[in-house]
Amino acid sequence: MKPNEENRRDYNILIWKDKYGDYIFLDEAFKHSDDFKWLCWTRMQFHTEDERERDKQRMIDDWWLKELWVEAVKADRTELWLEEWSQDVIDEWYSPYDDSYRWKRWIEEWLEIINKREWTEYEPDYSDCTWWGRIFEKEMLKRSYWEWVEPINFRIFKRLFNTYEK
Repeated sequence: MKPNEENRRDYNILIWKDKYGDYIFLDEAFKHSDDFKWLCWTRMQFHTEDERERDKQRMIDDWWLKELWVEAVKADRTELWLEEWSQDVIDEWYSPYDDSYRWKRWIEEWLEIINKREWTEYEPDYSDCTWWGRIFEKEMLKRSYWEWVEPINFRIFKRLFNTYEK
């Protein structure tokens, strides 16, 4: 690799389900120099339609949405009641989840595997990126950290971890 040359490779693979119930994906490996290299990862949660409805209701019950509605009524922006207005706002503008990965093809592919493995009915539209990071910790490699791993991807990850994170 030439000096100051960037080397980046996308992986977008599911590595494991951690002990907290979140799914950990390896996004990419990045190397700019021997001292400037890392692995990037994403922590995801997935939800069913029922869970989304529950979480939407929690948003409606929260005070900040009511404050927005009061301001909309004062400004003659709505004549809807709070519940109806809140449903519209959530459906059009706000989501209970960070769905920034929802349109990624690889999310759909991995959700098929997760749903079969865990007998769930998670939807790509209800994906929730709860964390994105660039540093894996050695603790994450221990069996006590995860519920299960994708064996082939875990081997890939361990090889990359030894190259990029040590």
